[in-house]
Parts: sequence; C-alpha cells; structure tokens
Amino acid sequence: MIWFAERPPQHPLDLYAGRLDGLIWRVTLDTEGRVLLYDSIHPCGCYHQIFPVATQLRPTPLAATIEQPLLLVNTAPAREQGRVVLQLTPGDHYLQGIKIATAEQLHPTTLNEDIAPKEYRFSSYHQLRSLSQKSGYRNLFDPDGLIGSSARLERFLLWPMGVTSPGAMRVWGAHAIGFANRRHFDDPYLFEQFFE
Repeated sequence: MIWFAERPPQHPLDLYAGRLDGLIWRVTLDTEGRVLLYDSIHPCGCYHQIFPVATQLRPTPLAATIEQPLLLVNTAPAREQGRVVLQLTPGDHYLQGIKIATAEQLHPTTLNEDIAPKEYRFSSYHQLRSLSQKSGYRNLFDPDGLIGSSARLERFLLWPMGVTSPGAMRVWGAHAIGFANRRHFDDPYLFEQFFE
C-alpha cells in the first residue's frame, strides 16, 4: 500500500478530491508460490481492478444483476520476466498500466530526467493504529474504520448506496468494493466468484 498526501482538485467542485489518497496492490499466489493474479483498489475501496496472470483462470459469467468487476485479462505480465512496475496517473493516482522492467531500466540514470525521483519511506501499516502524539497515542482510523479528514464530497451523491462515507480512506478490512452486491476486498472467497 502506498499513501499520498492528497488527491488535488481538478476543478472547484471536484467530488473526488481531498486529503489523503493511495493505492493498494495485492498479489495472490497459488499453492506453489506462483502468481495467480494481481488486483488493486484505492484505500477508499473504489476502482477495483483484477489482472489475471495464470492461464488456468477462466472468467465465470456473472448474472446481469451483479455488479461486474473490472477484469483486465491478458494485461498482466508474468513476474518471471522482471520486476513489476505500476504506472499511476499524476494527481488522481489511477492505475494506468503494469509493465515489467529489469534492474537496469529502473536505475535512476535511465528514468525520465524531467521528473525528479521521489523517495518513499517504508513503515508498518500497524503504526497507523498507534500514532504518537504529545498527549499519548491515537488511532488514525475512527471506530468505523474511516479517516474522517479524508471525507469526499461524493458521499453526498452516493450515500443511498449503503456504504458509509464513500470516498473516505478506510482501515484494512473495511473496503467495500461493490455498491450493489456487498462485495468486500478482504472476502476470502472473492475470486471464486469471478473465476473457474
């Protein structure tokens, strides 16, 4: 998971802009440790994308009444070819593409010279549940698992869908990824719904 300080507004009434944004990238392995598929969401639970890698995964036809996932077949390269690189759009952090790069291609001298590389700090996700403050410690997430300061204007449009504060960043395990079908990112049988 990667966090960004904000999703800056594209215009004055941008419903999706606000404090904090990010991307969660998940790798699902088979029993032999080989990559079956990748999938990703933003920390609000939106924009779920599935990238099958294994050729034995066959998409299951879903009923028309079920919200269809964004299933990107034949777009995920095999990990054995090199290092997986995610390409995000600037500002809104949409996952734009996946490619494989060798160590040489990732060396700073081969990257775009017009864009200064940024260094990111690695931390344990669990630190967010116990942030040090002058008066002690506090959890970044409220009792509902939301980061209140990340609330988006889209919540006023999407509140009838049954998801609390759509667009707000959430704690791991509270990511609804389907408005109509009670689908969750951490459902242990999620992929059995989509593949044979």
